[in-house]
Amino acid sequence: MTVLDPLRASQRIHDEYRRYLRSTFPLSRGDLARAFADQLDSEFPLAHGPILQASAPYVPGASVEDLVAEGVLSQRFRRLSPEAFPLDRPLYLHQERAIRKAAGDRRNLVVATGTGSGKTECFLLPILDGLLREAEEGTLSKPGVRALLLYPMNALANDQLKRLRVLLRDLPSLTFGRYVGETKDEQAKAEADFRTRYPSDELLPNELISRNVMQATPPHILLTNYAMLEYLLLRSDDSTLFDGPTGEHWRFLALDEVHVYRGAQGTEVGMLLRRLRDRVTGSRTGALQCFGTSATLGRGERDYPELVRFAEALFAEPFEWQADDWSKQDVIGPVRRSLVRSDAVRRIEADTVSRVRTRARDGSSAAELADTSGGPQPAAGMSAEAYLAQLLAGDERMIALQARLEAGSADLRVIARELGEGDHPQQELVDLVDLGVVARDRPDDAPVLPARYHFFLRALEGAFVCLHPEHDAREPALLLSRHERCPSCARQARQAAMFELGVCRRCGSEYLVGARESVAGGGHRIAHASPTSVSPIRALLGDALPEGEDDEDQDLAQTAGDIALAVSLCPGCGTIAEKGSPKCGCLARPVRVWLAQNGRTALCAGASHADIDPAATPSTDSSPARTPRSRLSLPISTRKSPRRKTRRPVTRSGKDASCWSSPTRARTQPFSRLFWNARTAERSSDGLSLSRLIPSATTSREPTISSTRS
Repeated sequence: MTVLDPLRASQRIHDEYRRYLRSTFPLSRGDLARAFADQLDSEFPLAHGPILQASAPYVPGASVEDLVAEGVLSQRFRRLSPEAFPLDRPLYLHQERAIRKAAGDRRNLVVATGTGSGKTECFLLPILDGLLREAEEGTLSKPGVRALLLYPMNALANDQLKRLRVLLRDLPSLTFGRYVGETKDEQAKAEADFRTRYPSDELLPNELISRNVMQATPPHILLTNYAMLEYLLLRSDDSTLFDGPTGEHWRFLALDEVHVYRGAQGTEVGMLLRRLRDRVTGSRTGALQCFGTSATLGRGERDYPELVRFAEALFAEPFEWQADDWSKQDVIGPVRRSLVRSDAVRRIEADTVSRVRTRARDGSSAAELADTSGGPQPAAGMSAEAYLAQLLAGDERMIALQARLEAGSADLRVIARELGEGDHPQQELVDLVDLGVVARDRPDDAPVLPARYHFFLRALEGAFVCLHPEHDAREPALLLSRHERCPSCARQARQAAMFELGVCRRCGSEYLVGARESVAGGGHRIAHASPTSVSPIRALLGDALPEGEDDEDQDLAQTAGDIALAVSLCPGCGTIAEKGSPKCGCLARPVRVWLAQNGRTALCAGASHADIDPAATPSTDSSPARTPRSRLSLPISTRKSPRRKTRRPVTRSGKDASCWSSPTRARTQPFSRLFWNARTAERSSDGLSLSRLIPSATTSREPTISSTRS
């Protein structure tokens, strides 16, 4: 028995995530680097979990064989081999209900039964039943689309295609085909592409794989995505799918993952389906039987009336929900069994559970587990999993855990405090869960405790820094939660702004990232940029200007030309001034910053050649080891390079910084923009796994500053 230790695994992931964030944002200024590390190691909620969840098993229903015997489904289902679909295997009760409604009563359905609940069977078996009955009547020989399976993306259509290959191998009279952008025109090219994509699969005679063949003899089951359907309705070459003798057989329309069709996209898809209905049925109500499926639609029966309204708006076909009338319930929800299946008859102590878990991990037999646990002897031939199910079914601690999880998911530590009694309640709970997930009466039964762990990581909202020279050194000047004003300074009745911090990933130079905002009386200030801003201003961060030296480095800034503009920044309110101190009335000494000009995205010595010359192509080589700089506030000066005609930053001494040795590999980005892709305008959601966080950060080839706000 191979099991995961959720406590060690979650701690390891949390530690690796913190190390990843520290290495991704290599701050060069010591005080900021220490403040960032302290924030990551503090109580800031970077991670949540492990969360323990148990999903109650679904109530079983009739088998396909039972439905065939009743006449609900066609007799031709018996032609399916057991490998393709075991007819005697019980369906879930919600699947049975969906099939009876769809195949028997021809109802439109919304199937909202959760992940792993067999939603596909709820619409696919009724569709196959309709086609097989048509074959019995002798009309299926006429080519033409009977059913359209519409998916939001090709990956989902590809998964369904693999399933149809297995299912329809024994039903050669039913043709099917996937028509998407990558479908080849010519049959020979399509066959070569098939062999490349599926080298171990046999090309079935009833699978149509080329556009030419599908245009000449449209398949009975057509799989595509909604973007491709738009093209199919427009192109004359594809008119045979919808018009003429081959376009008069349309009967079924199934949309998977209907929860994605909301807002503007939902409106567009709804109008697309209306065009399809008008094309193939003349918009006759009831001519198309419609199915919509989703694992995340609604929160139970209280939302079913709203789901009906959503489905009617999307499909433009009638759906009903009347709680007191079974015949008018067109939303199929899950029907689950209780997790608690028996009364407590014994109590297995925690140390015994730990020993049994160890023996089960080693592959011990049922008899050996009985000797270890001191429980009843197993029946002849009983498997270890069946014996564990018998042992745990009446255990007081297992029943208490089942009842707790039936009330809802919770943090493992919280449940351990509620149920634990020993010295190590968390480990005792893990041991009990490990046994519960493998204990089952039969191999195809649900386990005694169908549990899973969840562990969530959050993206940083940003790093925000207070630059006020009088900031209390005992209080953190850098925070990982959004603040417009410094809370520490506010407690001292002092006004201090918090600025969003960015960092050059090549040399560690710190930048302020924000938006230029007008202030009353003229002038501008650096304010927080919008989370969706794709072109925030970037200011290379300097130090507080000494008293009476407001124009320090102004001569060097003037030599920067159109690359940078040196300004004074008020740390109290964010007002900036090109000459002298800001006229804002704040008493704080200003800070020197250099604003990137004319589309430049970085000013430090780590700025990439691509940043200075937008036509340059970023390198794909990995970055070499970073050499820290001795001073943060490098002013910008320029000189002609003997090898390049472009200008590049140098240090005060006139020497190139060490990170300029690989100029095309620099990156500058603020903490809050790591997962913001300005080119595609897509943001990752909160609660990502580590495996998804890292590629999002390291594979970006944008030379500009990018963001992680969630």
